[in-house]
Amino acid sequence: MSDARVGKPTMYLPKRSTVLILCFVITTFAAAQFYALDGAMMQLLKDDDAGAYLKTEQWQVESAVYVGLAASPPAFGWFLVASGRAKLVLTAGLLVSSAATLATPSRFLLGLQEANLARGILGVGQGMILVGLYSAISRWIPRQEYTRAVTFVASGTYAGMLVADLASSVLVSSDGWTGFFYWLGLTPLPFLCLFAYVFKDSPMQHTTITQAELTYIRANAILADKQTVSVVALLRCKEVWAAGVTWALFFCGCQTIYHVIPYFFMEVVWSDVSFAALIILLVASNITSMVLDFVIIKDRGALSGHDHNLRKTLGAGGMLGCAVLMRAFCTAGHATTVRILAFALGLVALVFGFAGAPAGVLDVAPRQAPLIVGAAALPAAVLSVACTVGMRWVLDSTGSWQFVLSFNGVLLCIGAMVWGVWGTSDRCY
Repeated sequence: MSDARVGKPTMYLPKRSTVLILCFVITTFAAAQFYALDGAMMQLLKDDDAGAYLKTEQWQVESAVYVGLAASPPAFGWFLVASGRAKLVLTAGLLVSSAATLATPSRFLLGLQEANLARGILGVGQGMILVGLYSAISRWIPRQEYTRAVTFVASGTYAGMLVADLASSVLVSSDGWTGFFYWLGLTPLPFLCLFAYVFKDSPMQHTTITQAELTYIRANAILADKQTVSVVALLRCKEVWAAGVTWALFFCGCQTIYHVIPYFFMEVVWSDVSFAALIILLVASNITSMVLDFVIIKDRGALSGHDHNLRKTLGAGGMLGCAVLMRAFCTAGHATTVRILAFALGLVALVFGFAGAPAGVLDVAPRQAPLIVGAAALPAAVLSVACTVGMRWVLDSTGSWQFVLSFNGVLLCIGAMVWGVWGTSDRCY
């Protein structure tokens, strides 16, 4: 069936575009709150109260967020598959994350246990947002647009890191680290009012959507009716396992890279240029995803009736390319130009990997995507402690980029192997 036969609208700002913009903004706020601690850590260590325990127990505070991130996605993923109430979960998730951010200054000044509690609650909110975004995309976005939709929303992570970086450099120096957290906690609240008013859980609930767009979405996206979740059926499907395992390993690989970017540039060029790198990555990832949507025939709704496996190839090749480039050419034994070029190409390969693997969860089981991602988030969050806190400890204590990049390369290579062998672009459920 061609796009014309399902009534794809023209010369009209689709309501699904509005949904993606709202989801992008939510991701930006969430990422800024998630990475805020990195921007304020230097000032926190100088604080007489917080610095007293952070100098020895920093790893506990940084790890606590992953406890919450492991706890909430499985439960809320199940809830979303059964109810489809993405607006409720996304709104509640950002509220929880914002409340934890607002409470961070007071909790950190009270001691280690209170600081861990604040970070753990932040992780709970972040996990709710994670599965809520997949639910919103699965119900609003046609399968022809999965790549650009998932990549655009996920690129809000880069935007959030930019916001946290810029805000920390301005606010921490002027208002101190407490004002920085208050600003990040309060800023999303006006947007949440707009989001609650504009966003609808289903295209069928939207009062101003055109009939042409509604017909197009109904023909190419999942319906909004409730479905019973068959966990047994999901567990028996190797494609679901492949999608979940690959998503978890890819998530861990990204966490490693995101957390060592400043260290890498400080060592290579003696200056933290991660701000410029994130801007380039934000723009490049979205341009690449739009191009890939026209290249991946399977992502165009299988209109040809043939399986070309291009999404599988891109996912596996992108993860493998990132692992090889960074491990082989970014270590200390190479020239500065070679290290920077290899790191940049590795990030580009990571974008291709993202277009192939995490977006592939929606190809395999769009309705059950929040549950699959929620289940995968549990081991991913646990492993992320080693990927972030552990790898930064390695760099601080030994400076061994070989170990860090080898560890990250193993994760991505295993993900590439799993996705390349068992991954698919075919819908299973």
